[in-house]
Amino acid sequence: MADRIVRNPIYVAFIFVLAGVALAVGSDWMIVTGRGYAIVLHFCVVKREEAYLEARFGEMYREYKARVPDMGGSGDSTKEHHALLTPRWTERLGVNL
Repeated sequence: MADRIVRNPIYVAFIFVLAGVALAVGSDWMIVTGRGYAIVLHFCVVKREEAYLEARFGEMYREYKARVPDMGGSGDSTKEHHALLTPRWTERLGVNL
């Protein structure tokens, strides 16, 4: 369900948890390392995953990417965000969201 709002819900949740812990314990270094973690995660993991998914599912995944923003909030802002629609590639896999 969360993948209808953002393409990487687990990574986003982890970053929020890390930020929450950093604020709770008052740790500046955790905030700095958390920002670094988010940057490395985006460029080393997310970009690689998206290239794989695009190669595997083609146009269906490109449509999904156009509808649903990524971790940084980027997506096709000219299209309406279809948060309640199931991505077509999940139907192909038989995944029931």
